[in-house]
Amino acid sequence: MKRIIGLLILIAVLSGIFYWIYVTEEKKQESKQISSSNALNEAKIVELLEDKNAKERERILQTASKSPDQVIALNALILKITYGKELNKEQMDDLISIQRYQFAEELLSKNEESDQQLKVWLESEKQKEKKIKIVDYKALAPYPMDKVKYDGVPRNTVKVSVVYYTNVAGNNLYIDYLLYEDDNRQWKIVGWARGEEFLVTE
Repeated sequence: MKRIIGLLILIAVLSGIFYWIYVTEEKKQESKQISSSNALNEAKIVELLEDKNAKERERILQTASKSPDQVIALNALILKITYGKELNKEQMDDLISIQRYQFAEELLSKNEESDQQLKVWLESEKQKEKKIKIVDYKALAPYPMDKVKYDGVPRNTVKVSVVYYTNVAGNNLYIDYLLYEDDNRQWKIVGWARGEEFLVTE
């Protein structure tokens, strides 16, 4: 009788272990699927342009706003598409709408959406005539700044320096972005300016 009880206990323990392993592996697979669906790349942005599902777009943009790195990666990919792919005016306008999600309220209030759409369209047409395309980008790690006050509220602020490589030698573009963390713990671009040339090591 004691042997049977011991055997039943052993089976129960082994079953518990196997079940725990199974559940753990399932969760790993789920997290892999979720992270891959959140991965930012050109294909994902093009997918956002084609798919008018507002909830899915909002989810991806909110995910991208969780860190300065992600914000800059999304913004850089948008610029790469803007100045690297053949888009019609409607696609370009939609792309600008996606980009504006990353901007702080202060920046949005100074730039009307329709004005920005027109400026970007005209600039992209000018670059096409010159046959200049953005082909890649690299960013330095976010550099923490002193807390900056916006609307009287001190906010976590970082600077991120990005180099945009073009298909024309010696025509790379260096931009310094300033970002802050808003009340919803979302990182937003406050502004940018031309930066100094720098090297990016792998």
